[in-house]
Amino acid sequence: IELRIPLAIVPDMKELLEQDVQRARGAFGTVTVGTASFEGPVLPQYLTRSRPKPNGRAPLAGADDKGALPAHQRKATRAATPQDALPLKGLRIIDLTMGWAGPTATRQMGDLGADIIKVESCQYPDWFRGTDTRPPYHEERTYEKTYWFQMNNRNKRGITLDLTTEAGLSLLKRLMKDADAVIDNYAADVMPRLGLGVEDILKINPRLIVVTMPAFGMTGKWSGVRAYGSTLEQASGLPSVTGGPDDPPVMLHAAIGDPIGGLNAAAALLLGFMQQRNTGEGQHIDLSQVECMLPMVAPSILEQSATGATSPRIGNRHPQYVPNGCFPTLGIDQWITIAVRSDDEWKALCGVMRRADLAANAELATAEGRRQHEDSIEVAIRHWLADVRP
Repeated sequence: IELRIPLAIVPDMKELLEQDVQRARGAFGTVTVGTASFEGPVLPQYLTRSRPKPNGRAPLAGADDKGALPAHQRKATRAATPQDALPLKGLRIIDLTMGWAGPTATRQMGDLGADIIKVESCQYPDWFRGTDTRPPYHEERTYEKTYWFQMNNRNKRGITLDLTTEAGLSLLKRLMKDADAVIDNYAADVMPRLGLGVEDILKINPRLIVVTMPAFGMTGKWSGVRAYGSTLEQASGLPSVTGGPDDPPVMLHAAIGDPIGGLNAAAALLLGFMQQRNTGEGQHIDLSQVECMLPMVAPSILEQSATGATSPRIGNRHPQYVPNGCFPTLGIDQWITIAVRSDDEWKALCGVMRRADLAANAELATAEGRRQHEDSIEVAIRHWLADVRP
């Protein structure tokens, strides 16, 4: 933390459930189904003034069937109108985010009609613009044309303010006075060092929805940890349950912590606006981006909590479908995913592969039988695909 290095422990599910930093923030809640109870991840949108009811009892399969109305008795929904296309029109959000995660949240709000004012500084522009020391980068304004920056910042207005000066801070505070929400995805200590901690912002405008989204939230001993999307994935424990049984922790290599954090922040803003509309009050929403990732490993968390263990990793294979996987095909970086969900689909695959011998093999007629020969089946599929384009 002191060196500001984006680094995180990759916990297994037992370690994740025992982490003090998650326990202190209440990241897990008890789920009851019949007479069984176990723990799972809670909603990561921590609304400080309108907390959802904790925990709950899940119904058994079919328990609520009698309560469902027949289709002809259900209330008809109103047909959508052009006015519904921009349901957030009239709301203003001060966007202090950069990169992928925060701008994803405000992009969703802009798409829904909110007025987004994106605040950058010339000294510290949004790093998603890219950097290039060659003259054309500035001469041709490439920093305005980077497609991933444009995608994440459409439907926004932009302004530059130097927040290290009194003039810049004063102008930002003026913007906050007339806004409905403000959001940042800085590390937990950045805004307080500018004199704009959550309570300071709410004093400027008590109606504001203030969304903060550092890696581990604003509270706890890891609140100052820096992170990127890959760091968030590591800290969630997801790499410990992906990959094969003998692999080291396996990353998905898509920095998925960023868009998942952004979409959860968008949901947090919507919840905040609903509460604001109903009460006229603002509030702080303390979002931990690592907690946003925990639903991605929810099956493994539930299994660990319920049974005390986690099943071995199975890579691209499936607990029910055999075969199931992602296979290379003819060409460079060409792939196809195949999932055989029934015995009939297995026969159909054998037909496409022109492998009557496999279809006639009684040992492979059922998923249980194919499971015993999964390695050889996958070899046969790879040989077939060596001559097939997807």
